[in-house]
Amino acid sequence: MGEARRLNGFVNHWGWINTVYEMAEFYRESRNEQYEKTIMEFYNDLAFMKDRCKYDSETLKEQMKINANR
Repeated sequence: MGEARRLNGFVNHWGWINTVYEMAEFYRESRNEQYEKTIMEFYNDLAFMKDRCKYDSETLKEQMKINANR
């Protein structure tokens, strides 16, 4: 639980800067490219990134269950 609290504190402290950093990493773009997007482009990319990460996480969990049953 301590690790989760520490990470949550980091995200709360750095907020949008952390979000822009993660989006730049996800899209393999610079942070400046993220800042130059219109608000709609930014929010659409953010929504896609969050959904994609959730999809990837669920797919990984399913694969781990399948592999554990072999």
